[in-house]
Amino acid sequence: MASIKNRGPNAWQVRIRRAGYPTVTETFDSERKAQKWAEKSEGEMKNGTFINSGLGRRILLCDLIEEYLDDHCSDKKSYVSDRSYANNIIRKLGQFAVVNLTLKDVKAFRTARLKYVLLEDADEYELKEIIATNKREKRVGPNSVIHELKFLAKAIDYGVQHKSIVLPDKNPARVVKKPKRPQERIRRLSKEERDLLSKHTTAPWLPDLIDFAIESCMRRGELARMRWGDEDLELRTLDIKITKNGESRTIPLSNKAAGILKSLPAHENGLVWGVSADRITQAFSEARGAAGIEDLHFHDLRHEGISRLFERGLNTMEAASISGHRDLRELKRYTHIKPTHLVERLDKTEFKSKPTDNPDCPSPSSSETDHATSSKTQNTYKQDEEKAAQPSQVSAGSWPESGSQNDSKIVKLDEFRQRKQSTG
Repeated sequence: MASIKNRGPNAWQVRIRRAGYPTVTETFDSERKAQKWAEKSEGEMKNGTFINSGLGRRILLCDLIEEYLDDHCSDKKSYVSDRSYANNIIRKLGQFAVVNLTLKDVKAFRTARLKYVLLEDADEYELKEIIATNKREKRVGPNSVIHELKFLAKAIDYGVQHKSIVLPDKNPARVVKKPKRPQERIRRLSKEERDLLSKHTTAPWLPDLIDFAIESCMRRGELARMRWGDEDLELRTLDIKITKNGESRTIPLSNKAAGILKSLPAHENGLVWGVSADRITQAFSEARGAAGIEDLHFHDLRHEGISRLFERGLNTMEAASISGHRDLRELKRYTHIKPTHLVERLDKTEFKSKPTDNPDCPSPSSSETDHATSSKTQNTYKQDEEKAAQPSQVSAGSWPESGSQNDSKIVKLDEFRQRKQSTG
């Protein structure tokens, strides 16, 4: 039976006691709302469909996210990333009651997290100003925001399923429009850049690690977890037991990769490289900065390695068995074959498929063809690498984003200027 009492100005408390249910209490700002809720709740109790949302109304988003992390993410390999997503969400939305979080609030979060992107007529001053603003406000690119929104949606779903939270509408983090993903990143490592990294690093193991990462196409975490005994130098294979997708794989080792392993010293901890994944990133970043190389990430070495597999003539399934990709569509985004290599292959197939019928102009011999093609390819390959080694040029009206060539244009330049004017 429900009882309704006035507890002060704009405070009407409903208390329902019914056999088979714990006592339920809820407060409303008008007597009419209190009576309506009491009637609805008693009817649901009678039908056996009642869900106590009183506790859910008092749960803050920050508390829900922390419980979701502990319950569902603590034993996952993605915990470090999930923890980062959680911190960014809590900083902006943590004090909202979950049931009070609206689509408007989530849209505001999305906009506040996205980097400003300069368009068309940005001058040099605005370029510097927007870079400083993005850094100061910890703004990120579209991919990062998409990951954060997905994490928020899962946390809210967890609250609905396990914490008796009843949302007034659909999960706002699932309904909100996601930022447009940037164009696929195209970044190849040139020989000159590789030499510069080796020259400027203070970590003696980094040059070998860079070469091995390219030859093996392994991820940073997989490299850091390599242990002596996983390799078989006689068969030239390497067992990768812990991977991103949870499936172990055995990869072949090139002559260069096997030679690198043979030259490495042993470490007391049994690890091949003897360093953590974070230390690899730190050493690579320091060398990159000292060498003055722009827009290069350690993960680009994997991209470089996979592209070289295709340039060597491996098919998609063979490359996937080395890289560990289960989805061949994902493999495609890592693969960017240099046009100079395609020129070489086209030239070879052209000579083979189009023999001349003119007796006065015989087809070139295979040795002549290979010599001419090799000479041409070496020259074009050198020009290609010199072009790749040049730093990106920032022209008026464009701003190359780290991690993409054309970031999502969520926030317009004129909006940025209006904001600056309004804040003085």
